[in-house]
This record gives sequence, structure tokens and C-alpha cells, in this order.
Amino acid sequence: MFSLAGKVAIVTGGAGHLGSAIARALLLQGARVVVASRHQAKHEALCRELGPASSSLPLDIANRESVAACFGQVERAWGGVDVLVNAAQRSGSLDSASMDAATWEAALDGGVSGTFWCCQAAQRSMQRRGGGSIVNVSSIIAHRAPLPSLEAGAAAPASNYAMNKAAVLGLTRFLAVEWARFGIRVNAVTPGAFPREAQSLPGVPLGRTGRADELGGAVLLLASDAGSYITGQELVVDGGWSVAL
Repeated sequence: MFSLAGKVAIVTGGAGHLGSAIARALLLQGARVVVASRHQAKHEALCRELGPASSSLPLDIANRESVAACFGQVERAWGGVDVLVNAAQRSGSLDSASMDAATWEAALDGGVSGTFWCCQAAQRSMQRRGGGSIVNVSSIIAHRAPLPSLEAGAAAPASNYAMNKAAVLGLTRFLAVEWARFGIRVNAVTPGAFPREAQSLPGVPLGRTGRADELGGAVLLLASDAGSYITGQELVVDGGWSVAL
């Protein structure tokens, strides 16, 4: 039920820490994986590691022409897309009191707006192919605001990032209902703490941060036929952090 043999999957932000783990999980289940990101050297290096069933394409989700070019190339090369994982996100981190219009608007373009344009491009392809699965990556920050650090020079909580990740959840629910008639499922995964190096975390019931491959497994459930009756849902992958007092 978890097999993705014969499926074409695009992972936006696929060269990143979580995106690359998601790409590996999909490839191991037989998908042809397109790693799409702004970081050419990184996504090309990842595809050399993953092997011939992977491909790399440039993609800046904040640029609609870049989105159209990327999805158009996938359409021409492999006939369309069956699975889309939206892991790309970029936003500058500024204190909310100091947030300027350019930083706020750039975060929108590189966040929920870019996610929407990728969903729209995938929908057109999936509708022609009789269905598909979209998995959007949100964040626990969509639900919980971290306490501001009192350390000098520490990064301020990024309200523009939190806004984007919360908006992605609303977009996910709406598109799931709107596109269900086309056989397209739309879900979200919400990771908790997933640093590059796993570490203990006493505030989490499981006692540690997550490993990137653990998020890949959650995405695989939603992308494959194992999750064929799941749509419009948020799967929180945080070791129980969000439900602990």
C-alpha cells in the first residue's frame, strides 16, 4: 500500500534538511523523484547520491514563471506529476515591531503564496491524470509561539514564518474539499523540533527531537495509497510536544 512505483513526485525545497529526507523516502518506495529548489549545487549533489530515479530542477516558488517552467518541464519529460510535497519556505527573521513591508511581503511570496502556485500547477496535471496527492509542510510554530529569547543578538521570533505556516493549514483544508472531486487528496504534515543533529529534549514526551527520516515516513503515508481515505488533515509529527502540559 505504500508503494509509489510508476509515480512522479516533486519535492519543493528538496535540497534542504527535511526535503532531502522526504525525497529519499519517496524514492525508496519506487517513485521518480524531482528535487526542486533554488540551490542548484545542493539539489544536483543530492540527485547524484539518490541515483538515476531522481532528477533535479531549479525552482523558486516566489517566482510564478519559475513555478510554471519547473512543472512544465516535468510534464514534458514524464507526462505530469502524481505527488507534490511542498517543503520550500523562505522568510527573513525580524522582530514583529521592526517588521518592514518588504520583509513581510517577501515571506508571503516565499511561503503560502508560493505553496499555492505549486499546488495549482500540480492540480492541473493531476486532474488530467485522474488524481494525485499533495502534502504541504507546516510547522508546530503555526500552533505555538516560542518565548522571546533574552539573550543579546538572539534571533527574534518570526511572526511572518508563523503566519505562513498557519495559512498553509487553512489552504490545505480548503483545497482538499475543492479538489476532492478530481481524486486529488491534500494534506499537511506539521513537524515539531527537527534540528540537523538529534538531541534530547525533556519537554517532549518522547524525550528527544525528531530525525528527518521520521518526517519522511509521515509524508509517505499521506502520499501513497496507504492514506487513500485521508484528505484535508494535519498530521503532527512532534513526539507529543503539542499535547503535553
